[in-house]
Amino acid sequence: MAQQPADTDEASEAALHALAEAGRQGACLVPVGAGIRQHPLEAWDTRPVVPWASTRFQTIRRWSVPDLTVEVDAGLPWEDLNRRLAQHGQWLPVGVPDGAPDTLGGIVSAGVNGVWTGGYLSIRDRILSMTVAVPAFGVVRVGAPVVKNVAGYNLWRLYWATRGTFGIVLTITWKLAALPRATATLTCGDSGSLTGRVWEEAGRWGASIPTVPALAALLLTIHPSGWELVGIAHGGDRAMDRLRRTLGAQVGAGPDVARPAALSDRLVWQARLPREGQRLVLEALSRWGASARAELQSGMVWGYGQQPDGASQEMAQLVARHGGTFRYWDGPWRGLRVPPAEVDMWQRLKTGMDLQGVLPGWRAEAEA
Repeated sequence: MAQQPADTDEASEAALHALAEAGRQGACLVPVGAGIRQHPLEAWDTRPVVPWASTRFQTIRRWSVPDLTVEVDAGLPWEDLNRRLAQHGQWLPVGVPDGAPDTLGGIVSAGVNGVWTGGYLSIRDRILSMTVAVPAFGVVRVGAPVVKNVAGYNLWRLYWATRGTFGIVLTITWKLAALPRATATLTCGDSGSLTGRVWEEAGRWGASIPTVPALAALLLTIHPSGWELVGIAHGGDRAMDRLRRTLGAQVGAGPDVARPAALSDRLVWQARLPREGQRLVLEALSRWGASARAELQSGMVWGYGQQPDGASQEMAQLVARHGGTFRYWDGPWRGLRVPPAEVDMWQRLKTGMDLQGVLPGWRAEAEA
């Protein structure tokens, strides 16, 4: 799907004006959303930094209840969207892993994946289209606002987790899900080692639950004093009652899917790993006494609070050795990190879309 010109409105005109003004001033325009995942602004660039906040634009532009799709402004907080969607029995399975009130544009720009990834796919996979303010092209639409789209490349992925390097996200069209009528929760915990027991429990639940709708989340939470494994299933009343009888689950009649139980500490890093890599990472965290959470079906792992000295860097190296991806949200920011093998590709993209470098830049990981 090629980038197509999009109609302009107040948000579009404001973004284009801000890009032009930053270019005239020789400044760097930095999208900050609500500021939740934002590093200190002065660390971005040696030039003057101008923040772009989308929070004044919070409109639901189009909502097709029969098609389970919605187009919203990037500045709308995800919780506000889900409260409104619930009126028609729908929701966006975001589940930000620390429960923070991120804007939807901030989730896209930072690349935050939530605790419902195992049962509802990555939040990235629910994006159908975006409108984006791109310095070289103006306001463009990427993707198509339909569920069945075979029109070509998913160019909107250029704007996922790149922190505004290629453009300012203005609107996003999402694929929604129906609210479950009931939930079932299974819990086990142990103050001892993670070795063996947690994977045995996860396997037991996984073998039993296919007789009902898929497990919405399989969350392992690690605290300095121990760990807890919680399985959350969504579905109809009869299926949840079957889970209660066969596995001893606690069944709730009125699901609160908008905000699953979250650690109170701030999110420090996020990783995605194959299952064999998860075991090593989580056991390392339990030895350090740090706080972490994993969604065991999807391989998402999150680190929270004050990590021990060097722990985040060690985690990044451990994740890389097992073929995973790692995103660090703590400490000074000096640009998006790019694998050395991809430097030429990134340079061509950046030059083609932002010749003046008005938006935040990137650096090769070898230079870190």
